[in-house]
Amino acid sequence: MSWDITRQLLLPAAVGNVQGTLHVSTTRTTQPLRDAQNHVPAAYVIVRDFLSTDEVHKLHAWFVDPVSPATATTFDGEPLDAAAKTMEPTVLQLYGQPEPLERRFPSIFQRLLALKDVVGRALGLDEEELDEVTYAQDVRHITYHAKHGCPWHVDDPVSHFNTVMLLSKPGADFGGGNFMVHAGPCLCGDEGRPLDLCLGDAVIYSAAKVDHAVSVVTCGERRICLVELRRRSLARCGQRLPRGATDVPGL
Repeated sequence: MSWDITRQLLLPAAVGNVQGTLHVSTTRTTQPLRDAQNHVPAAYVIVRDFLSTDEVHKLHAWFVDPVSPATATTFDGEPLDAAAKTMEPTVLQLYGQPEPLERRFPSIFQRLLALKDVVGRALGLDEEELDEVTYAQDVRHITYHAKHGCPWHVDDPVSHFNTVMLLSKPGADFGGGNFMVHAGPCLCGDEGRPLDLCLGDAVIYSAAKVDHAVSVVTCGERRICLVELRRRSLARCGQRLPRGATDVPGL
């Protein structure tokens, strides 16, 4: 399957670069899970300079501070033990508790909501629906070290959009670690589309329908922050999914 619709979007100046490119696939299969947002088309948009350099540094410092409210976990949301630290990326997570991020970085959070609205309107979602998609179900800071990557997957289909913000500089802070998307479903052996992201850039994509992965980091540290948005009526406040359920936002 392919990205068969491409069009330019004009973004509010407060969101970042004033122009972005919307990529849409109209052939993506649906998710069978209850409350899956199957009406949202598979789509993604890259926003250049979504975060300033100062915001990148402050966001990273806030998450890694020993008194940060975020919890160190595995990708599956399990407690991170010493052995896991060397086997997979380090995740600092706020699951079902977005308030600390909203209070500490109100400007960034409002920018995320504004970006969601622009993309949602371009995909044909109505204002009443978009007004409800304001709950950050999952917020994560993820650090990939050398030999770390993330396999192909989709995020929690109950959510509308996930936004990934790059907090390190390709080529200087890390090598490899390309964020890749596929119009899906991505089958074994399929090749995805690598996205050329720079420090401070963001990519927003449909949570339920965009297959994505991260290629192996060859050196250094690749750091991102992600915010997954859904309807407030579907919020799981402070609750984690049962072990093994599909909810691995990432990247």
